[in-house]
Amino acid sequence: MNAPDLVVATQPDFASLLVSSTGFLHNGLDRFISTSSGDGKLVEFLNYLFPTACREGASDIHMRHHQNGFQVRIRTDGVLRERFLLNSNAAREINVKIRSRCNLEVSDTESPLDGKFTVAVDGRRVDIRVSILPSDLGQSIVCRILDEANAARKIADIWMPSKLRAALMEALEEEEGLILNVGPTGSGKTTTLYACLDHLNEPDIHIMTAEDPIEYTLRGATQIAVTAHRTFARILRAMLRQDFEAGLIGEIRDGETAGVTLTAANTGHLMLSTLHTRNALSTITRFLDLGVKAYEIADAIRLVTAQRLPRRLCPSCSTLHVPTDEQIKRIKTKHGGSRIEFDRPFYAANPSGCDHCRDGYKGRIPIMEMLVGTDSLRVAIERGDREAMREEAFAQPQYAPLLQAGIDMSSQRLVDFRTALKFAQ
Repeated sequence: MNAPDLVVATQPDFASLLVSSTGFLHNGLDRFISTSSGDGKLVEFLNYLFPTACREGASDIHMRHHQNGFQVRIRTDGVLRERFLLNSNAAREINVKIRSRCNLEVSDTESPLDGKFTVAVDGRRVDIRVSILPSDLGQSIVCRILDEANAARKIADIWMPSKLRAALMEALEEEEGLILNVGPTGSGKTTTLYACLDHLNEPDIHIMTAEDPIEYTLRGATQIAVTAHRTFARILRAMLRQDFEAGLIGEIRDGETAGVTLTAANTGHLMLSTLHTRNALSTITRFLDLGVKAYEIADAIRLVTAQRLPRRLCPSCSTLHVPTDEQIKRIKTKHGGSRIEFDRPFYAANPSGCDHCRDGYKGRIPIMEMLVGTDSLRVAIERGDREAMREEAFAQPQYAPLLQAGIDMSSQRLVDFRTALKFAQ
């Protein structure tokens, strides 16, 4: 049965909390508990909010004090939209309820706090990771939704060109070495790496991970959470005595972690990790900046994937886009831009949307560039010859810089041309 619109006329139980709302809410399992005679409406709202966001595939729920009340926003497909504006009286109770679920100190309103709790949605467990931060107007609460359904994604479910898929599968067949996914927060790196671990996850394979925090449960793997006393490097050193075949290091942040990761990758372990760099080639420079020896990187690198996760064009209503002379000129001056062909159709989003979408987009899709650790690349790395590294990258059949990959996907009616153009910056 369809749930009613959350408006004053149809939801009297907690409608008095609302200043405004958009969208529909659906019935969910009760997880927040009423502890007084006056909090029933708020508890009902929270028990609707979290299952609804999970069903919509949201990644985050934002709650903050607002000039006109207490604002609740939901991020779906990378876009953050206001969904509810509650009255100010609801703010304190929401803060207390969420802190209580996370076992956080209710009275500490000055310190940044992190916590987590779990909700059950349609028979599956969904972890909610909470960050609470004092702001000038009051507490800012951001809840990251970590849905187990996303962790179970297979490599086959992730869109990528066939040449890239072949390169990734070949790298995963290696018994040792380093596979890196690089890019900014929210680019889909973790999802891709978990799909790789899922591919490797066999009964006779010991997989270990060091994560900050543990994003998803990987059945059969040994997962260790980073703490103030358990750093990535310290965990990894201990992992080397745990007889494992494949390992995930959540993020390489410093020279010590980089060095130990490369040691593991060069001594019989297949290592996967992430790094914050703009593209695949700059990963080599980043390692050198962390103080790692060039020969260690050269020996270890098997595959570097730079990734972004833009919104996917709605296939039903996307429109033709004709690049301007200025856009073409700008593209041709960038890395790989001279290889892009413009005598083909390109597409952009229809802002009016259609019956199949809201605003011209439907879901998200990864844009990837992949650099394979070939013998020629290893020689160039050891020599510190950046031009040779670049030449080797372009000689690889699967390699296309993010700009080129994005524009190719625009011609396939997958990505807005203007989105692809952002990689020309």
